[in-house]
Amino acid sequence: MIERRAFMLGIAGSLASARSAIGATGGVGVLSIEDFGADLHSPGADHTKAFLAAIASKKRVLVPALPGRAYKITEPLIDMGGANIVGAPGARLNVGDINGYLQIGGSGSSWTGLQFEPRQVNRAYGIILNADASHNRLSKLSIINGESGIRIEGSANLLEDISFSEMLGTSIRLQGEGSSKNIIQRIRIRNGALAGILHDGGAHHNVVRSAKKWVDGPRFTALIQGERGTEDGFLGGDICAYAQSSHHNAAFDLECANARDGCYTSSGDFNTLDGAVFTNGMASAVAISGSNNAISNVHAIGCKTGFRIIPQAGGLAKDNTFTNCLSDRAKEFGFRQDGNAYRPWQAGVTKRPPTHFCSNGLAIYRCAHATTEFGTRAPTHTEGTQSDGLNEWTFVAKDPSTLDADRNRAVRCQSRSSGTADWASRGEGSFYREGCPGFPDGRVPSNSGFTRTPRPDGAN
Repeated sequence: MIERRAFMLGIAGSLASARSAIGATGGVGVLSIEDFGADLHSPGADHTKAFLAAIASKKRVLVPALPGRAYKITEPLIDMGGANIVGAPGARLNVGDINGYLQIGGSGSSWTGLQFEPRQVNRAYGIILNADASHNRLSKLSIINGESGIRIEGSANLLEDISFSEMLGTSIRLQGEGSSKNIIQRIRIRNGALAGILHDGGAHHNVVRSAKKWVDGPRFTALIQGERGTEDGFLGGDICAYAQSSHHNAAFDLECANARDGCYTSSGDFNTLDGAVFTNGMASAVAISGSNNAISNVHAIGCKTGFRIIPQAGGLAKDNTFTNCLSDRAKEFGFRQDGNAYRPWQAGVTKRPPTHFCSNGLAIYRCAHATTEFGTRAPTHTEGTQSDGLNEWTFVAKDPSTLDADRNRAVRCQSRSSGTADWASRGEGSFYREGCPGFPDGRVPSNSGFTRTPRPDGAN
C-alpha cells in the first residue's frame, strides 16, 4: 500500500510538472495520456495504443513520468500531423528494437520533453520525418543508445534542445533534395561514434546553430560514415558533415572535442561555417573536398591537421575560402592543400581498400557500391551511368584543367606551432594567403611543407 501510494504521488507530481511546462500556452482542458487508456500502474503494460490514440486526437496530451520505469512501445508511432505530445521531466519511452519508432508524415506536430530508449541492435533511424513532413517541432528530446537517431527528409522543420548519448550511428541525417530549410539548434551529442549531423542526397538550405559533440573516453575508434572500410567516405566523428551533393547549407557556433577522426567535413558546394572550436581531433579539424565553401572564425586546437583541402568523396576542392581561422599546435599541419586523391581507373586492376570513386582523365565517377576491382571498358561518359564491364559508374564532375585542389584562399588566418609545417601545398593547384601573420601574401609554394621546416618568423 505504501509503495502504491508513493507511486501515485510520483504520477501526480509528474502531471503537475508537465502542466507547469506548458505554462501560459494553455493548461486548461489539457489531457493526460491516461485519458487515452494508458495503464500507469502495471509494470508490464503496453502503452502503444494509448499513444496512437493521443496522436490521432490532435489534442495537447501530457505524459507523466513513471517512477522507476518507462512507457512500453511495441510498434511504430505514426503521426500524420497535428499531434501535440508533452512529456513531464523524466518521462521515458522504451522503444526496444522498433525501426522508425516515431514516424511523422504531416505538418504541425509538436513532440517535447521525452526520452527515447532504443536498443543498440536497432540499426535504423528511430525518428523519421518523411518527405511530407513540414513545419513540425521536436524539442527537449533525449535519445540514448541505439544505432541512429533522427532522419529528416522533409522541409521547414524545427529541432531544438535535443541530446544524444552513446549513439553507434549518425545522430541526425538530413536526407534528399526535399530536406531543406530545416533549423537544427542547441544539439548535444555525447559519445557518438559516427557523424553528428550529416547532410546527404542533395540536402540544401538547412541551418545548424549551436551544436556540440564530444567523446569522454577511448571506446569509440575511427569509423567511416556511410562507407565503413572504404578510402573515401566521411570520417565518423564530425559534428557536422556535408556529402558531395549537399549545397547552400549553413552552420554556426559548433564545438567538437576528442573526435576519433575529424570534426567538420564538406564534400558539397556553397556550404558555410561561421564560428567553431575544434579540439584534439585525430584527423583534420576541417576537411574540405567540395567547392565554393566558406569557413570563418574557426579555432582548431591540437588536432592532427587544422585545415585541409583535398579532392575526394566526389568533390573538386576548388574556390574555397578560409577567413579568420587559427590552427594551434596541430600534430602535423596547420593549413594543408593536397593534389588529386582519386584512384585512377585502370583496366582489370584490383586494389584495396575499396572505393566508391575513381577518376579517368579529368572526370570523376561514382560506383553505388564500394569496389576493389575495375572492369575492361574505361568510363568516358559525361552524364548518366555506364558500365565498365564489371561496375556501374555514374558521372559526378569534370574539371577543365586539373583534379588537384585549386584556387583556394586563406585570409587573415594564422597557424602556429605545427608539428610538421604551418603551411603545405602539393600538386599543380594554387593556394593563396592574404594577411596571414608571419607569412608573405601570395601563393603557398607548390609541393612545399611536407617535411618539417622552420617558420620564417622563427616561432617554430
